Amino acid sequence: MVDIDSIHLVLDDELPAASMEALDSYCITTDKNGEYYHKARFRHLRVYSRPGYSTISGSLSKLIYGTNLVRFDYRRVSPALDVLAAHLGLSGQAIRGARITRLEFGVCVELSQPVADYTSRLVQPPRTRLRRHGSTTAFHQAQRVLVFYDKRAEVEATGGVVDTSWGLHVLRYEVRLLKAVGKQIGRPLTAGDLCHPELYALLGDGLLGYLEGITMEERPVLPEVATAAELGRVLARLGLDTAGGLSPMLGTIDARRKAGHVGRENASRQRRYVRDLHADESVRAQAPAPLHAELVASIATAVMAR
Repeated sequence: MVDIDSIHLVLDDELPAASMEALDSYCITTDKNGEYYHKARFRHLRVYSRPGYSTISGSLSKLIYGTNLVRFDYRRVSPALDVLAAHLGLSGQAIRGARITRLEFGVCVELSQPVADYTSRLVQPPRTRLRRHGSTTAFHQAQRVLVFYDKRAEVEATGGVVDTSWGLHVLRYEVRLLKAVGKQIGRPLTAGDLCHPELYALLGDGLLGYLEGITMEERPVLPEVATAAELGRVLARLGLDTAGGLSPMLGTIDARRKAGHVGRENASRQRRYVRDLHADESVRAQAPAPLHAELVASIATAVMAR
């Protein structure tokens, strides 16, 4: 099942002053134009209020659970909105009518190999900016960002408690809609839409649709080596296989011998070396593991889960 993380809500009115003053870190400040506005924090949410409109941004999961490790879907959104409305002095109808102008959603999937084996092989799609940091790979566009990262590593790095149901290798695939959310989804969205399962099916279609434009490098699996000499033979065998194998390479040596570029003795040594290298199966690279197919299938399964 697709879950949501951070959202950005816009209400077409300012929030009650008494409610703002009761929040954490409340203050009145000015923007770059010298206009006053109210700002505060409600747990993990940032709240801003000024004449004519208000904004609320952050993670609803963190609002309720103090963490975004909980898979937060439509079954958990409605109670979170009620808590938010009560503390901001709003009705349930008012908070559910707030417009969504930013939205982060995604899935977590368990994989057979370390997450970095997948994220480091992702190929940058056209018209995107690539950013890599550790095991995280992100593709940036003007209106959205696609992010792939090691969720288990993130949890452990922040001192969180890892979900006991998780395996060793848990990848988070997330789409962050930065603006024009309604245009990208196909219709305007409000906070109330997050309470209905139909929206999550639509978001799942988006996750899979964006994934179609992403490919992965197919890298051969090199055998384990202990010395520089062994590594040299592994790389030499990889070069031999890349050049077409034994017969084409012997043909190349013979052609260079006939052209006078290499002497008879050296040509004989080269042929012996190539035959010996080709016969040594211990230095042969294995075919790439089908990591891309596994990644896509795992994400599709997670999206369709209910």
